[in-house]
Amino acid sequence: MPTNPAPTRYHTLDGIRGIAALLVAAYHFSYQFGSPPFPGFLAVDLFFVLSGFVIALNYEGRLAQGLSAAAFMRLRVMRLYPLYLVGWAIGFAKLAARTAAGADGAMPAAVLVKVALLNALVLPAFGGEELFPVNGPGWSLFFEFAINLVFALMLFRLSSAVLVAIAAGSLAILGWLVAPPDLFNMGWNDATFAGGVARTVFSFCAGILIWRNCATAPQRSVTWLCLLPVAGAVLAIALQIHGSAAFWREWSVALIAFPAIVWLGIRWEAPPQLRPTFDWLGALSYPVYIIHIPLIFAGRIVLNTLHLPPPLATAAYLAIVAIAAVPLVLLDRRVARFLRAKPPAAAAQPA
Repeated sequence: MPTNPAPTRYHTLDGIRGIAALLVAAYHFSYQFGSPPFPGFLAVDLFFVLSGFVIALNYEGRLAQGLSAAAFMRLRVMRLYPLYLVGWAIGFAKLAARTAAGADGAMPAAVLVKVALLNALVLPAFGGEELFPVNGPGWSLFFEFAINLVFALMLFRLSSAVLVAIAAGSLAILGWLVAPPDLFNMGWNDATFAGGVARTVFSFCAGILIWRNCATAPQRSVTWLCLLPVAGAVLAIALQIHGSAAFWREWSVALIAFPAIVWLGIRWEAPPQLRPTFDWLGALSYPVYIIHIPLIFAGRIVLNTLHLPPPLATAAYLAIVAIAAVPLVLLDRRVARFLRAKPPAAAAQPA
């Protein structure tokens, strides 16, 4: 099993992650205009490939050297939960206001309390329209914590051949579950929960395998070719394909394109001129992702007040979300600095 190299910043991956988060926000906001123009939900599969790579980079060696699963999970909760709680609070305030006003999305007070408590603990609320009605992105955070725990308990110990077999098994399950009209848009509700498990396991294992290969062949080039995987991520997520071709498009994106994009993003590092932009996109990615759905109401106000055409309204909404995310970037960086200050035996570079 490869050992961890010195902590390394992957600027190109930061840019890819940030742009993907903005595309997810644009995808959800596009419901204001009717049917979404592109399958933004595919970005979640990319996020899990990135997560598998980054978690293996930072923690596989440390777990092998004795870091306990409990200590690892404490670090992950400390890393992700503060911003999650901010998104939960905004979502709860919006949902409570709707319930008090009897508006769309209102629910009985007892149900609201139960759902809010479960979602506050990053636990799904089964039996409703979605697992995380307080803040929709919570479903992917639930799967992130779950696959992190499985990684700390067993995945880091397994050989690459076994990980390939697990990924293949996940693909077999997806082959059974992926069907129109949802295709890969699975994991956010009761009916598609199993599909969410399979999406997560496949993509996360792909990320681990990419890390292991890179650990034994760490050559990286600083080149403007880094823009190609960034553009590839945009096309993979934002290009709309209709009809039966959409089925094969989503399979090829999740199975081939996203692992290839991460691979190339590792190999082709951004030149110094691009790094500040990519780093800032990376810093915005998680804050934008975790608050973008609760802030759709703000974008709707802009849309209804200014009567902007869809592209301008979406741009205004993304600007609102990005500005609101800036204080959360500062909080996130403070959390990261705190974790870096932990003794080496207890913590690695925060992922």
